[in-house]
Parts: sequence; C-alpha cells; structure tokens
Amino acid sequence: MTPADLLRLHMESDLVLGEIRAEAMRAEIAWQRHVGRWYEDGRIAVESRDPDVTLLQRVLEGLRRQVLVPV
Repeated sequence: MTPADLLRLHMESDLVLGEIRAEAMRAEIAWQRHVGRWYEDGRIAVESRDPDVTLLQRVLEGLRRQVLVPV
C-alpha cells in the first residue's frame, strides 16, 4: 500500500464516518420529534376536562414502544 493509497483510504473513511454521524443525528432528531408529539397529545388529553381514554392509551402505548425500540 502506498502513502497515496493510505491518504485516500483515510479521506474516504472520514467521509463515510461523517455520513454515519449525520444519519445518526437525523435519526435522533426524528425520534425526539416523535416522542414530543406523543407527550403533547398526552398533555392535551390530560388537560381536557373529560380525558379521551382511547387517546391516553395510544399515547402510553406509543411511549412504551419508544422505550423498547431504541433508534
């Protein structure tokens, strides 16, 4: 392997690692938004005078799935 090959390999690996980091950040942001929507739905249901039991059950189920399926 020549020094040029090593340099090219280093540059390519940096590029791929950057893409992996960016994808991980996008996944984390999407997960945070998803969980935020569940919390917002739950907050709205709780603040209403007559809570929608079905909505609360969906919120709880969604939060349970988020805890069990890490991104």
